[in-house]
Amino acid sequence: MKKKVLSLLLACFMTMSLAACGGDKAVDTTGGQNGGGNAAPVVTADPSEIVDGKFVETRKITVEVYDRGNDGGSDPINNMYTDYIKKGMLEDHNVEVEFVAVPRWTEVEQINNLLAASDAPDICLTYDYATIQSYANMGGVLDLAPYV
Repeated sequence: MKKKVLSLLLACFMTMSLAACGGDKAVDTTGGQNGGGNAAPVVTADPSEIVDGKFVETRKITVEVYDRGNDGGSDPINNMYTDYIKKGMLEDHNVEVEFVAVPRWTEVEQINNLLAASDAPDICLTYDYATIQSYANMGGVLDLAPYV
């Protein structure tokens, strides 16, 4: 079961790396349903850039992780789980993963600030439906179905 979950997680990271840090070929710049057009262009990798499931050149993605601020807890960006993901993504896909800690209880504010500063992680997550809907209306949510 652990292997299956990890495989799914790595597949998601791989999918996002294709969308988040590909070459310089733009796929879609039209934005979301309302055609906002403010989102950055989505880029994909050229098939010649991938050999045996690995990028020829090392790619780098940033991924948000929650910092729950637990006293005595592990470092949210440097622990056995993040190390496992970093190692697996680098070895299996030639993708370097950098984790960005965001305080769990103020995550929406923090992500909004990072987005405003053009410094948001490539992969962000939230459980706040209103935030997801707002980002979707602005063209900031990508349907990954074509990449899976």
